[in-house]
Amino acid sequence: MTAIFLHHTSCETCGSKDNNAVYDDGHQYCFGCRKYIPGRVPIHHVHSPELWIDNKVGDFPFDTTPEIPSKPLLWLLQYGITQHIANSFGIYWSPYREALCWQIKSPRDAILGWSTRNFSEQAKVKTNHYGAIHDDINIVGIQRPINFCDDGDTKIVLVEDYLSAIKVSQIMPAMCLYGCTISLEALQALSKTFKGVIVWLDSDKLENSRKIALKANLTGLIGQVLYTELDPKCYSRTETQRYLKALL
Repeated sequence: MTAIFLHHTSCETCGSKDNNAVYDDGHQYCFGCRKYIPGRVPIHHVHSPELWIDNKVGDFPFDTTPEIPSKPLLWLLQYGITQHIANSFGIYWSPYREALCWQIKSPRDAILGWSTRNFSEQAKVKTNHYGAIHDDINIVGIQRPINFCDDGDTKIVLVEDYLSAIKVSQIMPAMCLYGCTISLEALQALSKTFKGVIVWLDSDKLENSRKIALKANLTGLIGQVLYTELDPKCYSRTETQRYLKALL
């Protein structure tokens, strides 16, 4: 359950007049000195079924807010992801963790787990994944633009990270692997909806891309590899469309 922003106020720690944000659950966060004041957790939040669909998921941060501070927002913007786009794809900010957080869901909207992109100076790794995120497929962008694929084939693009999935999903369906491998069972599940997969991983994972494409062929899918110098999330919509159209 996401806390709702109420208003800005002053911060006693750094003296700012309006950097301190107040939310409806009582927690406060100063975007100037990053002081965090925890709030209350309403009882209906604790017992909300949407937070506890699967016990293996763990505790999605209660302090998440749609207000993304400047540092992580600038990181998103370099890939063309605005705060509005981020929020529409379920990406929020956790002041306590100093991390962008989002849930990972199956096609039936069941929560498989959740992921973070860390911005704390104390963080030992850039990303963390929690829960059984590989127990089912997670597809971003089900709706394909009309007339994009003239031959009528339905394909999905497999990428490594969530931002790349968001960028590609503006053109055609995408799936984030949260890594560079995918199980035969997951490919078989994809074959029930799609006719082919385009594997577009980071440039240093070309061999992994080839292995996935070959494995896809075993399930009846048409496996193709798309290689570019940069990660998928680094390209504009026009560039992404040009690269994908070349394989259709």
